[in-house]
Amino acid sequence: MIPQEYDDVFIRDGLDDLGSIPYAGTFACVSPDIIPQPPQTTHPLSWFSDTWAQDPGQNVTGGTNSIVFLRGRNLKGIATTATAFLYAAPSSLLLNSNIWSQSPLSTASGSSFATLADVNGAASIGPNDICAHTDPFVLNLPVPTNFHYCMVARIVTPDHANPIPPPFQSNADFVTWVVQNPNVAWRNITVFAPTSGPISQAQSFANIDKTDESYWFMVSGKGFPEMTKVVIEGVTPGCTFSTTGFFGDPGGQQTVLAIQEIPAGFSGIVQVTATPPPLGTFPDGASVEIAFWREGKGGDPPELLMYGARADAIGIHPKVLFDTVGEDVPTVVKLGACTLLAAAVAGGAIE
Repeated sequence: MIPQEYDDVFIRDGLDDLGSIPYAGTFACVSPDIIPQPPQTTHPLSWFSDTWAQDPGQNVTGGTNSIVFLRGRNLKGIATTATAFLYAAPSSLLLNSNIWSQSPLSTASGSSFATLADVNGAASIGPNDICAHTDPFVLNLPVPTNFHYCMVARIVTPDHANPIPPPFQSNADFVTWVVQNPNVAWRNITVFAPTSGPISQAQSFANIDKTDESYWFMVSGKGFPEMTKVVIEGVTPGCTFSTTGFFGDPGGQQTVLAIQEIPAGFSGIVQVTATPPPLGTFPDGASVEIAFWREGKGGDPPELLMYGARADAIGIHPKVLFDTVGEDVPTVVKLGACTLLAAAVAGGAIE
């Protein structure tokens, strides 16, 4: 597909997102324009422009009135206006619209949306201007047991109403919507876990295709001690499975992979647990990503496969990949991911 340039206010999927359709970067779950901040934080509108090249999101603690700002940029050749909406939902490796659309957040003033303005406070946003808002969304959610939250942002302008779509009926439709909508972004909230014991995280997942399909649960570590034990378990009746592996040298690729056939229309929970080696602990700042991939096959819609990658190009340790699939390397399409970060934070926190 030949990329097209978006011509309205957009919100980035990643720092490398320039507004092209489709988004050409890594399938992003951490938008730098969904900006969590500690309670009572205030920023002048110019701050959002000054930090445009950064991801200024900060760690905030669950159960308190933490806040979230959104920002965007006008790629239109003339001035326009824009409003922003924000949603929060329990963590999921496939953010179908029915998961998040029923959980809108309100701003500090009680509004269901935020009016975006340029750095001078004008609601008329000029060409190429960065925009944000000073009335932040309020995130007051408890830290869920072994879960985190996902936030989805939606930008609406006079030329792009950007309605919430009905639940997607196939992975091809879901992926196409994600990468071809510059006015939608999401941020999967990082979970902080104590360094002194196992890290455990539950994620919902789904096969929204109408046929049974193979899915990959890929757990990638950074900075974990060698021989960290990783268990990937499907715990929902109808699709239970368990894979155990061990991270290798912390200076190399640390990956554990589980491949599972998931029935058509099935949704369930996968539990990922990382346990330190005997007498070991996790270093502060070690991180692990849980990623969800759909394996491609002959007969798949081209609009799905065009967003895929060869499995040997997605960061899996070569030995892990060979031990799992042999020499027949398939194409896989990323549907979602989340990150856990080891930190000396009692009781855990969310970002």
